[in-house]
Amino acid sequence: MLYILRHFEKTAVHLDSTILVVSGLVAFLLGLVIWLAGTAFRKFLAIIAGAATGYIIGLFVVGRNIISVLASTCLVAVLAAVFEKLFITALAALLAAVIGFVLLAGPYLAENPGTIPTTLQNAQNTAGALSTGRTIEIIKEYAAVLFAEARHISSQMTTFTLAVIAGIVAAALIMGFFFWNLTAALAAATVGTILVFAGMIMLLLYKGVEPISQISSRQTFYATVFAAMAVFGMIVQLLFCRHAAKKRLQAAKKGSEKTAEKASIAWRGS
Repeated sequence: MLYILRHFEKTAVHLDSTILVVSGLVAFLLGLVIWLAGTAFRKFLAIIAGAATGYIIGLFVVGRNIISVLASTCLVAVLAAVFEKLFITALAALLAAVIGFVLLAGPYLAENPGTIPTTLQNAQNTAGALSTGRTIEIIKEYAAVLFAEARHISSQMTTFTLAVIAGIVAAALIMGFFFWNLTAALAAATVGTILVFAGMIMLLLYKGVEPISQISSRQTFYATVFAAMAVFGMIVQLLFCRHAAKKRLQAAKKGSEKTAEKASIAWRGS
């Protein structure tokens, strides 16, 4: 998988700079908000995560046509808004599965899969910059190749490794049911950290730097930075976002009490 990401890194110099800059800025700024205040906007977070999940399902599972992508995106976003706590718990379990996969698939991640499609090879060797539409198609194809490689790596894992990942997911689910505030804060901080990293990578790719190669050469350092950011974001949200939520709840209760009192007075007056 690292080989595919490094291949994308070299292709990025030919991609439309607007796509890289806009997506990088949006990911970075959105990541900052979710990293430090995700649980204060947890319904919004659930909708965004649901829309992203639905988009991925529509793109890689249901089919690549625009109707299936839009339908699955809207459907999962609505379900995430309705079943907010359940969805955020499921999101935490998904994050646990991805992190467990990355940690336990170390030997496979460095392998050269030799499955880079010809279209991506041609994109890397092209002269000049690609159009906006072509850039989007190339990014989608890289995502599809990464997804296929992840499935291939999963099929090569031992039963014990898969059982460990399943145990991590089960622990995340149990934690979500019994310590939901802690789980939601950690999930939000982790999603925010991922978006901050992704946004910075996209912006650095625009500048012609090779951030993926640098990260892969210092994996322990950047993994430590990632974990420290996630824990810091979780602590900040537990300390401050819960108080904001309580204030909104208290304000809502006071408003309902005043409304009930006015209704009672009006009834007595009549």
